Amino acid sequence: MNLDVRLPASGTISGTVAGTTARWTTITVQDAVTGDYAGVSPYIKPDGTFTIIGLNTQDVWLYYSVGDSYIKYPTLLHTTAGGAVTGIAINLPG
Repeated sequence: MNLDVRLPASGTISGTVAGTTARWTTITVQDAVTGDYAGVSPYIKPDGTFTIIGLNTQDVWLYYSVGDSYIKYPTLLHTTAGGAVTGIAINLPG
């Protein structure tokens, strides 16, 4: 008997954060139906790029911090296990 221990492919969301405070922002992803966290907050690289990994097939809202508040990204995103959502652009004020 052979066991298949491979993990199923997960989805990703990637994009850029622009603005003087890009390195100090936090990005979170929440399931649009349950409000549960849908993935791990990504590291934002010095060039402003980020990739959120480990996402299932679901609709999600992306939130990002500006100071002490979180702002909802204006578009509901649909992630697919094994697929990629790309081109997310977050422009921070200032």
